[in-house]
Amino acid sequence: KKVNIVCHSKGGLDSRHYVESADNVANVIQIGTPNGGSPLADFIQRASLSALGILPTVLINLFAGPAGVQLTTPHMTFYNLMHGSNGNVRYTALAGMYDAGCFALNPFCRPLDRLLLSISGSPGDTIVPKWSVHALGYTGKPSYSSSGVDGSAKHSPLIQSLAVFNQLQGRVTANRRTLQTSSVPEPEY
Repeated sequence: KKVNIVCHSKGGLDSRHYVESADNVANVIQIGTPNGGSPLADFIQRASLSALGILPTVLINLFAGPAGVQLTTPHMTFYNLMHGSNGNVRYTALAGMYDAGCFALNPFCRPLDRLLLSISGSPGDTIVPKWSVHALGYTGKPSYSSSGVDGSAKHSPLIQSLAVFNQLQGRVTANRRTLQTSSVPEPEY
């Protein structure tokens, strides 16, 4: 009767919007979702304005990249003021916390990761900082960490990590156990 939604990045924002008035969702599990916006999106918007000017930036945002604006911290601040949670849904927001694991003065050690972390904020997953994922008061707030060559806590690899799956699995199976005790047949896989 109810589904669990597991989502990544902006998909978590889209899912929040959907479940606000849905009655068919038990859990929303967000992985690396910028609930408070992304400083990296803010940086890209500022760079576009500086390099291209107002009109080209507005046109790009309208036609090619509305998500670029939707991911900014000002947009998400306003969105969060205007939207809330569904009291019948359990929300979880997992933040990735990646540490490049480099000596600070070594410019050759994972320079892209270090640059992204410096722009987006650390601790974070190189794209979304932990504070942003955990910006909502009504979500469970687990984190997953990795460092150095183990990039499993970076933004995109989070959704491929068996450790992340294992950490979040109980959030979904807890609902299945509840459904089973109310005599709903077990789905076949």
